[in-house]
Amino acid sequence: MKLDMKTTQDQRDLYRNTLETFRDNDRITIEIKELEHQKEIEQVKAEYERKLAERDQILLDQNKEINQLKASKYKPIRVEYTGGEGLKKWTLPNRKTQKAN
Repeated sequence: MKLDMKTTQDQRDLYRNTLETFRDNDRITIEIKELEHQKEIEQVKAEYERKLAERDQILLDQNKEINQLKASKYKPIRVEYTGGEGLKKWTLPNRKTQKAN
C-alpha cells in the first residue's frame, strides 16, 4: 500500500498500526526464542551439577572405603581400576592367610 495524498488518515493509521504490530510480533518472537535458549542453558547447567554431585558422592564413598581399609589390621592385596576416571576398588585379602605386620 503506497501512501499518497489521496489516502485518508484512517488508512494511514491502519498502515502504521499494521507495521507496528509486525515489529511487535518480531520482537516478541525474538524474546520467546531467547527465553527458550535460556531454559535450555539452565537445564544443561542443572544436569552438569547433578553429574558433578554424583561423581563427588562416588569419590567420597571410595575415600571412606579406602580409609576403612587403611584403618583395618589387614592390608589390601590388589587394586582394581574401574574406569578412566581414576576410581579404584580395594579388596581385602583372605584374613586367614595374610595379616598386617
